[in-house]
Amino acid sequence: MHTVVIVHVIFTTDAVTGHSEKDPIWKEKMDFTFRYLIMIGIPVFFLLSGMGSMYFETERKGFIKFAVGKINRLMLPCIVAVPLFIIPRLYFSQNWDQLGRIKKGTEIEWNLFKYVPHIMADSFVFKIGHLWFLIVLLVVVLTTYPLLAFSRRRMMKKPLSFEDLKIAIWQLVAILC
Repeated sequence: MHTVVIVHVIFTTDAVTGHSEKDPIWKEKMDFTFRYLIMIGIPVFFLLSGMGSMYFETERKGFIKFAVGKINRLMLPCIVAVPLFIIPRLYFSQNWDQLGRIKKGTEIEWNLFKYVPHIMADSFVFKIGHLWFLIVLLVVVLTTYPLLAFSRRRMMKKPLSFEDLKIAIWQLVAILC
C-alpha cells in the first residue's frame, strides 16, 4: 500500500512541476524509480492477498463459499466501477485518446445512449484500465484454490488422501490452461 501511495505522490508531483520535460537526468531517475517501485509493489499486493486466503477453512466451507466470497469482493467492485468510472473516462477522452473511441478507435460518438452499447461491444475487456487486476486476481485465486486446500491439509498434518490426488489433478489442469 505504501508503494502505491509513494508512486502516486512522486509522479503526480512530477506531472505538476514538469521536471521530467526540463531535465533528462531527472527523467531517467524518475523512470528508474517507477520501474523499481512497480516491480515490488504489484507482486507484494498479490502476495498479501494470497496470504490472507490461507485463513479460509477449505474443508469446512468448501469451494462454492470460497468462490462466492471472492466474486463478491472482487467482481462487484469491478461491476460498480465500470459505469461509474470507466465509461465516463472513456467517453470524455474521445477527443485525445483512441481507446475511448468506438469502432476500433476510428469514430467519435457524443450521443451517450449510442456510445455505451458501442463501447461495450468494442473489445471492452481491453478498455477496463486500472481495474485489470481485479479480474486477474479472481482468476488466479479461483484456479489456485486446490493449492490452498492442499496447503491447509498439510498445515493441519492430515495424511495424504484421495482428496489430495483430486486437488493435484485440478491444479495441474489449472496450470496447463
